[in-house]
Amino acid sequence: MQKLNIGQYTEKYRKIRKGNENKILFEGIHAWKHAYRFEAEFEEILISDIQQIEEMPENVLGEDEKKYLFENAIQVDEEFFDKLIPYKTRSKVLAIAKKPTYKIEEISEDKPIVFLENPANPENIGMVLRISAAFGVGALVSSGRNNPFTASVLRAGAGLIYAVPTFHMEFSELKEKLKNRKIIVADAEGKSIKKNIIPKNSIIIFGTEREGVSQELKDLADKIFKLDMQLNVSSLNLATSVSAFLYGGEFI
Repeated sequence: MQKLNIGQYTEKYRKIRKGNENKILFEGIHAWKHAYRFEAEFEEILISDIQQIEEMPENVLGEDEKKYLFENAIQVDEEFFDKLIPYKTRSKVLAIAKKPTYKIEEISEDKPIVFLENPANPENIGMVLRISAAFGVGALVSSGRNNPFTASVLRAGAGLIYAVPTFHMEFSELKEKLKNRKIIVADAEGKSIKKNIIPKNSIIIFGTEREGVSQELKDLADKIFKLDMQLNVSSLNLATSVSAFLYGGEFI
């Protein structure tokens, strides 16, 4: 078990957690596992409970993944580990990796792009990341104050940032780079998604649960579609809406 300088490590992890560096932080075994499976370039891995890792069942952590951790991770004591992040984690694994970089112009036009307009909750961005990875979208783009590369987002997204090209930019910049994409808005004022076809080369815009998509972006839409809901049900959680829209729509 190595002795490390807690002051230096606390400051380093505090900065990387914010998502503004060229490195990103994964907290917990599930986030680390998916980053590993999608070939993240790790700079550093810390663990504080080797026995916990050893006892994880195969469906949680494979033998090759355990072997990689044991060969590459630094073991620290639990008190040191807990000082590096602002909350408790059930699995005592922290990992720093190189932030993935992509060019939005290179995203396949056979896959839709999901755009989140100023999402308020970092965990919702993470959940949309998981949904996007499961569905196989071309890219996830998020605007506004919440950076999709923060540790909170990556934790909620189960480390799937390497499975889906992810960007933090405003819609004006995205539209300028992708002039030929159809713009689809998900909004309660639109036509039923069940009776319409969504082009695969779409940018699909989702707003917040409370405010929805801004009028500015609605005015740019080629089509506006809604999810059919029961009477008096006003809205769905952002991540739930994205999931229902992607799996409920017909993409051609």
